[in-house]
Amino acid sequence: MSDDPPKKILRTIGETGDYFARLEHVEVDFGKGKVKETYRAVIPDAALVLALTDKGKIPLVHHYRVFGRGWVYELPGGIMDKEELESPEITALRELEEETGLAAHKIKTLYKYQPISDVRCNVHLFFASDLKKGEPMRDETEHEMEVVEVTPGQLWAMVLDGTIQDSATTLAILIAKEKGLLKIDMKDVKKGHPF
Repeated sequence: MSDDPPKKILRTIGETGDYFARLEHVEVDFGKGKVKETYRAVIPDAALVLALTDKGKIPLVHHYRVFGRGWVYELPGGIMDKEELESPEITALRELEEETGLAAHKIKTLYKYQPISDVRCNVHLFFASDLKKGEPMRDETEHEMEVVEVTPGQLWAMVLDGTIQDSATTLAILIAKEKGLLKIDMKDVKKGHPF
């Protein structure tokens, strides 16, 4: 088997959009002489963090997603700051502190994935512990955001009943559970959650 890719981008013709989302107009060689112009979506890399407090609770952010989903519960997280050339770990720590006021002294990588295979974007998932409480430092677009803390069982119930629908949040929970970082009491799951 050859190491040469069977398909490749020959050139970028142009682009439209901003840092948060853009479309690149590209010319692609699809192999066997088939060259075609098409578009590729580009979204900045992001990081999310599943944090565990010393009381065994997980902070979630409850806020309004204007593009399509309405009010949601998600793990703290956001996009990587390209001007600061942030690492995924620094992004996760920054977002946790900005959104919840919690500063983590321990952080470990859970997973990195591409949410959609043909979109240029990686999402980095982390697990944080040894937290110190401070004040949130949200920007002006996050004024409606509130933080709720749930037990691992309540969190799992929120996934199972569809209250949590965000793929990155769900994947972080599943991986933390499988790695033994999140201990779920099934009695707690059966009780449900307060939302």
